[in-house]
Amino acid sequence: MLDLSHQTLPASEVIVVLDGSRDDSLEQLEQWTTRLGSPLKVIYTPNGGRAVARNTGAREAVSELLLFFDDDIRIEPQLLDNHLKAQIAHPGCIHFGFALLEKGNEEMDPFTRYRARQEKRWFAPYSEASLIQTENFTFTSQNFSILRSDFDRMGGFDERLRDSEDFDFAARWIMSKGMLWQIPELRVGHRDVCTPDRYIRRQLEYRIWKQNLLTLHPEYIQLFASHFTFLDQSNRKSNSWLINLIGQWLKEDGSGAKWIPDRIISHYLTVCS
Repeated sequence: MLDLSHQTLPASEVIVVLDGSRDDSLEQLEQWTTRLGSPLKVIYTPNGGRAVARNTGAREAVSELLLFFDDDIRIEPQLLDNHLKAQIAHPGCIHFGFALLEKGNEEMDPFTRYRARQEKRWFAPYSEASLIQTENFTFTSQNFSILRSDFDRMGGFDERLRDSEDFDFAARWIMSKGMLWQIPELRVGHRDVCTPDRYIRRQLEYRIWKQNLLTLHPEYIQLFASHFTFLDQSNRKSNSWLINLIGQWLKEDGSGAKWIPDRIISHYLTVCS
């Protein structure tokens, strides 16, 4: 909220969806009603998941240009202005920017530093504005903009999905001949600090949800084959991601494996072997 209050181009409205929140978020948001500089509306939903939360916010919005942000990102003052400029440059397209750990965390523990270095390698091919297609497919719904009419035409996010809903949304967009742009000027910070064992569990959950996604859209395995190589049990390279993770981390930091409980290492080394 603080970052939104410092934008060079103020938002015409801000809608916050609290999805099953049990903390003091509502009380914290109330203080921003007069401080934000933009009309603020807070909606509570009973833990419906990200797809439900985003669709709820979109339905309540009155603006023609929708911008979606997750609650764990940090944005620079010119971000809203840059989204608008991107829409002017490429009308009727989806525009997004990656969320980077190094931009969102002033202090990082060893494992977060390792993840930040990995991000640099992953995002290196996207140093310039990129038109995303099936061959170089990537997307994040942490930070993207789309015209309301296009969002409605797509039917929003698939609320049957508790994860991989952003992958599905972007895949359907591309399959409908929509243009998807990755813009470096739209990159934001990502405040995401987690322990190695939690990170491993998260990665495995991603895989499970991608498998579930294929029950709804089996055509994705052909169109976006590189994202489903883990399903090929004969491909040891794709199924040794945890071994590579631990090995690379030890090589770069010389420690850290002690952070991963033995039961996690032994179990997942068995899964990936």
